[in-house]
Amino acid sequence: AMRPGSCGGQVWGSECSWWVRLVTVAGLFAGRLDAADGRLHFSGEIIDERGFDTTMGPARMDSFWDVRPSTVVPLTEQQHVVIPIATIVELHERRFVPTPADLEHKEWNIQTEAGEVFLKGGRAYFFHFDSKQDWEQFRELLRAQHVVYVARGDEAQLRQAQLAWRDRRMSNFEYIMRLNTLAGRTYNDLAQYPIFPWVLRDYTSENVTSKSFEDPNFYRDLEYPVGAQDPANRRRLHNRYADFDEGMNDEPPFHFGQHYSSRPIVLYYLVRLPPFTYLAMDMQGGRLDIADRLFRSIPETWASFQKVTGDVRELIPEMFYLPSCLLNINHFNLGKTQGPMPMEVQDVELPRWAKGSAHRFIQIHRQALDSDHVRWNLHKWVELVFGPRQRGQAAIDSCNVFRSISYESELAERVLQLKRLEGRGDGRENQDAREIRMQLVSVVKSVREFGQTPMQLFKTREDQKEAKFLKRRRCNFNLKDLSPIRVLQPELRSNHNNSESLSYVSLITRSADDSLPEFVAVDAPRGCIHRVCFSTDKGVLPVPSTIWTAPLAPACPPIPSSRFFAVLEQAPPARQAGPREAGGSKAAGLKAILSGGNYDHSLVVNVLPRASGQLRVEHTQRVFGHRSMVTCVAVDETGSWVVTGSADTTCVLWRVSRGGWLPWAGRGVRVLEPTPHKVLHGHDLQVTTVAIRSSIDMIVSGSGDGTAITRSLHSGAIIRVLTPGLVPARRGSVLPEVEWVCVSVTGAVCLYTAKPRALYVYCINGMLLGCCEVSCDLSDGAFSSGGDYLFVGGENQKIGEKEKNQTFIAARNPLDKRLAVEKWLSPPRGESRNQRGAASQEKRVTSLSLSDDDRPFAAAMSSGKVVLYGDPNCMTNILRTVGAQAYLFGAD
Repeated sequence: AMRPGSCGGQVWGSECSWWVRLVTVAGLFAGRLDAADGRLHFSGEIIDERGFDTTMGPARMDSFWDVRPSTVVPLTEQQHVVIPIATIVELHERRFVPTPADLEHKEWNIQTEAGEVFLKGGRAYFFHFDSKQDWEQFRELLRAQHVVYVARGDEAQLRQAQLAWRDRRMSNFEYIMRLNTLAGRTYNDLAQYPIFPWVLRDYTSENVTSKSFEDPNFYRDLEYPVGAQDPANRRRLHNRYADFDEGMNDEPPFHFGQHYSSRPIVLYYLVRLPPFTYLAMDMQGGRLDIADRLFRSIPETWASFQKVTGDVRELIPEMFYLPSCLLNINHFNLGKTQGPMPMEVQDVELPRWAKGSAHRFIQIHRQALDSDHVRWNLHKWVELVFGPRQRGQAAIDSCNVFRSISYESELAERVLQLKRLEGRGDGRENQDAREIRMQLVSVVKSVREFGQTPMQLFKTREDQKEAKFLKRRRCNFNLKDLSPIRVLQPELRSNHNNSESLSYVSLITRSADDSLPEFVAVDAPRGCIHRVCFSTDKGVLPVPSTIWTAPLAPACPPIPSSRFFAVLEQAPPARQAGPREAGGSKAAGLKAILSGGNYDHSLVVNVLPRASGQLRVEHTQRVFGHRSMVTCVAVDETGSWVVTGSADTTCVLWRVSRGGWLPWAGRGVRVLEPTPHKVLHGHDLQVTTVAIRSSIDMIVSGSGDGTAITRSLHSGAIIRVLTPGLVPARRGSVLPEVEWVCVSVTGAVCLYTAKPRALYVYCINGMLLGCCEVSCDLSDGAFSSGGDYLFVGGENQKIGEKEKNQTFIAARNPLDKRLAVEKWLSPPRGESRNQRGAASQEKRVTSLSLSDDDRPFAAAMSSGKVVLYGDPNCMTNILRTVGAQAYLFGAD
């Protein structure tokens, strides 16, 4: 066997091995990392002095039982990891702060001898290597396999993130997360956890409205740290800094002794979630801290910043997407507060405007973070944490100076200085050497426990200067202003009299910089695919729209559901962004429509022509992976994955061809890989509906057996089994069949059952957020781009005691437990003489499709019309384009 730390200078495919440490929140695992057969294999044992004590005695175990009286989570003493090289997306350079045990090695110093690999499924593994040579060998090995390597503070990646953020292709949350990643912050090390800002100051109001997000008083001042928000606090901090005695401990003056983020701060916020609960106990000697010092209340925590000048802790990313961190769902015994009226600590107290709902708080909190006000002022906070106001006079003026050893360069210099004095080589093992050793251990412990200053990404204020783009105000999605803007009626040269016409509609993207709508509609009974294109030439009247027809497979049912179809978009191979290219957008490329319902059990791929004047389908591909008819199909948001469900009770995951849509044996193109990527089991009856979100590694399938299963896209493992029902199911009872399902960008899952007619909304962890019975059949549903609203379409709306036999679309708040309708959207009446009374003749909505930014969205009607909905105030171009002079041409 080859010795660890050597690759023998051989090419990939031979065995390579290194001694490494796997860094996790639960501890450090020392072992061997092997590279062979296209995989990385790690096997190691826990060695961490700061995490779990593997020799825990009975007294320590009693403390665990006090916290969780049901079951004790077994401590992990060994770790085994297998990573296929093909699943690695990026390799990031990292820096690891030593433990006191590391200081026994005199040759050790603070260097970037570590790396973190990011996988397609969202996982990341942090490896610290034994030497710089080993790290470089590992890095070059992965780079040879075309893995993207990102150094700490990589200027090209930083510039790319800036441009995507300025062009609004990246949200504020994504931008902050990207800056943390480029600065070396990671979820795998509590001492270097990602930092997010407090964005609000109003935690006492009763309600939050749309106007609240436009009020500057609703937000904190991002120009100063949270401990210096009050002018009086800033004066006290400046006075304390001026009176600081530099002679004491040979320490330069500073404003704050602790930092934005540290191991205790992260555990403070996540104390209700394992394994952080047990890590917090271990830090406190086997028991949790007293209840008064736990994270009990968001309003109280914010108020404390105005009273205590030494508290500067910022937030963690989970406060913007994980409601579970605010809930004691594991029923831990967190103790009681002290005082005349002791209270038992359970869930975190929320602001009044959250109405007692952690999910509502997270929704509003995330909406505030991604608001225009924060976007216009975020550069000020970035300058504090990652920019030029870290050091110098700008830091002093901003009350942003910390202990010198918390800065990366100062810490490295201090460690090297102390180790140089310790190893003078004069052979004297005296009191001075022991004191130097104690100083060195104290420095390292201080940094690990009280936090580090993030790496400085921006050297000058010009790098983060407020740009002109920030003044270009985004036209936000406003539910109150939504209305139908046009009804489009294709002219069909057909004698088919079936009134159940359009079965499916999907909005598609024309190019990265074109906001005008284009949609594909399927008229399955007539065997037609309609593509309606709109374009403008320098703001004048549009080029006429184009529709072409192409026969679908004759095996489709007479009235197929919209779930039989899906549109696949993919950018040309030459312009495709990298797998983790932040803010990448789809370029104008090939598009295809996928259709199931074929009696030969195939999935048919019809490639649509690039030129709008062509009236034919360019190529067709058939793939086979089921033993029965394909009953549903869905495409992920990146155009990389397709999932199908079938009457054979299975789901099949298909991979879109990596190298683009390539010619295949002279028979058109290969859009999908011809063999299934995975076959997923779990249902007892036919699969009726599927949905997929690759950004959150999630596949959801619904079945006639009354269950919906959520799975990991990359591993295929079952995560949750949802059993919708307005009342708990009795043993032997028949669960209602799941008709359709949709998934939001935040992982919320909406299910609809027809018997009884009911809607259910679950969070990503399987908790039921809301349910309601409806008085009509719902044909389709879709979440808005941010997951704030759920749109459903159907027929026979009922308002009060009066029932109207007309098509409708309803917008609902998915966090309302009653799922109350907030707005009805009916088709417009009297668009023209030919359309007069059209609304009353509509029977139902057959399909809904929302664009990436919710403007516009389309509804297909059973009468054959397509209704475009949007905000007229934000859609002047669209109104001009789809006016009365936008004709639709039919084709035989």
